[in-house]
Amino acid sequence: SGLEVAAKVIQFFSKKEISLTLRLGPEMRHYSDLLSKNSVSVILPRQVTFTVNREEFAPASFLTRAGINVAFQSQASDGARGLPQQAMEAVERGMGADAALYALTRGAAEALGVQDRVGSIEKGLDADLLIWHGHPFEAGSRLQRVFIDGKEVPR
Repeated sequence: SGLEVAAKVIQFFSKKEISLTLRLGPEMRHYSDLLSKNSVSVILPRQVTFTVNREEFAPASFLTRAGINVAFQSQASDGARGLPQQAMEAVERGMGADAALYALTRGAAEALGVQDRVGSIEKGLDADLLIWHGHPFEAGSRLQRVFIDGKEVPR
């Protein structure tokens, strides 16, 4: 079955100590222990919820609660514009706001294996920086300043 194949693939990569990132659909709810145990990252589907056996399943919330690194995805060259909206929808469906921010930044960098270059604010890393008044996913928060390549961008 698909579950057996996925488990074998995850175990193979884990034994070889090769980082693995998967993009999964509703079946991911069956893999949470295996994903967590083997430190497998998951690229979240663009669909914020799935209905399985008449129950709503919110992958972002479910996987982060299981301790699994997640990242949001875009499917087009300009798809990054929709990432904040995906994150806000995930927060509305139970994902923690800090977990959503992490999935947009450090979690995404880890999933892509580029955390040594981007994903957090650290000396030596490339970063664009947005400074908000309030948490970016809270109502009433305002973007105050934007820095790209170390230079402030006029708004």
